[in-house]
Amino acid sequence: MDKETELSEKAFQLCSKFLCGEWKERNNFKLEELNGGLTNKLYICSTTNQEGLTKKVVLRIYGLIMQASRNLNDVNAQITESVVFAILGQKGLGPKLYGAFSEGRLEEYIPGRNLRTAELQVPEISTTVATRLADYHRLEVPMSKDPILLEQFQGYYNRCEQLGVNMKPYKDPFKFCCQLIQNTKSPIVFCHNDCHEGNILIDQEKINKGSSMTESLRLIDFEYSAYGFRGFDFANHFNEWMMNYSNEEWPHYFFNQNDFPSNDQQRRFIQAYLQQQGDLSEENINKIQEEVMEFAMIGHVYWSLWSEIQAKVSDIKFGYVEYANDRMNAFRTLLNTRKISKSEETLRGPNEIAVH
Repeated sequence: MDKETELSEKAFQLCSKFLCGEWKERNNFKLEELNGGLTNKLYICSTTNQEGLTKKVVLRIYGLIMQASRNLNDVNAQITESVVFAILGQKGLGPKLYGAFSEGRLEEYIPGRNLRTAELQVPEISTTVATRLADYHRLEVPMSKDPILLEQFQGYYNRCEQLGVNMKPYKDPFKFCCQLIQNTKSPIVFCHNDCHEGNILIDQEKINKGSSMTESLRLIDFEYSAYGFRGFDFANHFNEWMMNYSNEEWPHYFFNQNDFPSNDQQRRFIQAYLQQQGDLSEENINKIQEEVMEFAMIGHVYWSLWSEIQAKVSDIKFGYVEYANDRMNAFRTLLNTRKISKSEETLRGPNEIAVH
């Protein structure tokens, strides 16, 4: 049995087990690969009932990074993520959970499309994403309220060492970012932690029922969601304005540092967020902008380490090494524009840290 046939059979068995009914008819079952993210593999499972109606669900197969990122052999991370996913689905903030198993899960299929990178700059869309993020940050989720960013960050660094990654370019930036995390005053909220255009869905069903495009926006993909620092979610999102994953040729992304949100674009996003939270003031806008500049640097190093791990363990076709290099170059750009303190002066030294 070849891999494709084996996967199709496994998918059928899972759908038959968790969904029953028409999903038990093998002859009507189909499996097709869905262009997904950079961590997991996604597939659409479909079947046809007696009335000729087609039903679809999404099969998500976890990538190896799940085991590498949050304490090796710690199955609690996957259990927690499935619980979070189920809660968000019940609240209508994400797809419904139909079944969870050790290697992945079955999810509700939502017809629609992901945002495109350029659409993040559209004012109406940007402010809508901000309000969605504000709602997300107000969630109360039954999981540890202690931020895990520093633990994850350390886990990525350690895993890179284990995999034989050249850590010389990362040693000083990693220490610097750890200090920023330890000293931050950013409030702790329930964070999405991966709010980029690929994880923002335009729900076609809502549009068909008369909702506007912005009213139909949903955040999806919650594998990195956890309690953490507000600034990290903002910075992560703004950093993603520079990353366009639509490139069909190697390295399968475009990178443009000039697309980082301008001051006016940042303020518009932050104002919409604070207004949704009922906490709009000039002081709070300034606080979040200060958080953004710190966590934007942290985010670049964080995802660089993540990408180095993926380059070693993932079979997804993507330029992970190139991506890590670009994120580290972006880190350097931000560091060079930041007011130099004594610790930063030591980090920079007389020369730039070489990025491999």
